[in-house]
Amino acid sequence: MNLKNIRTQQNLTQKQLAERMDTTQQTVARWENGKTPLNSAHIKQLCTVLHCTPQDLMGWEIEDEGFDGAMLLEHGFPYGTLRLTMSFGVQQHPIGDLDRDAVNAFLERRSVLNHKKDATEWLVVTTLRKRLLMVNPASLRGVGIVSDDIEAMPDFQNEEDAPLGWDSDHDGIEGSGEDLRVTFLDGTSESYALSEGVANDVYSFLIGNEFGEGCFLSVQDDEAGHYRSFINMAHIAMLDLPAELFASLTSDDDVDINDEG
Repeated sequence: MNLKNIRTQQNLTQKQLAERMDTTQQTVARWENGKTPLNSAHIKQLCTVLHCTPQDLMGWEIEDEGFDGAMLLEHGFPYGTLRLTMSFGVQQHPIGDLDRDAVNAFLERRSVLNHKKDATEWLVVTTLRKRLLMVNPASLRGVGIVSDDIEAMPDFQNEEDAPLGWDSDHDGIEGSGEDLRVTFLDGTSESYALSEGVANDVYSFLIGNEFGEGCFLSVQDDEAGHYRSFINMAHIAMLDLPAELFASLTSDDDVDINDEG
């Protein structure tokens, strides 16, 4: 972290910076020596006060095109890696601190202390590759959140070329980056074009985030309505779709994919 260097370059003492940050000199000292980690709110405020970028402040080597203002607003600062362990392999996804909080909240609600016997809530998270993931908890053997090592995160500079991160013999899913990717409980996968009709079906599931026995999801819907294809939700491990396209197709419904409800 470069906080001390940036502060001294601007001829500020720890006390002066503390006054601008509405905190104590001791807190600034602990930030600089690493004894107290900076959270996203501190980083944003420090960047405003010191007129620097998060990359300059934290020493992150991240290209601007992969780390823009919109990403900060929607996902927070890069946090680490979400690791999903399933029976057929492991997926790793780069996440920001806001989505880390969403994962932690999901796990807290499903802890042994809070878990309800009939709970059917799926894990919903948006990765820094700008992909919306909807994961069936019944498919998960484990969930890991790896933090504090930005360089070890899966790459997210080019979401179209970014690998899905399987740590097994699974080959991943080929697609254009503008498709709905469906992974089944047995590890097989299929891809479909994300049409408006399909997006609305996914949205209906998302806002309810539960399904009854025998519930089917529309995955193909041609404009003329001559052909539609459906998949049994009980057999799906994960839905993976482009977050921005999904939001644009369902914008009339005021979608908030990070709403905790």
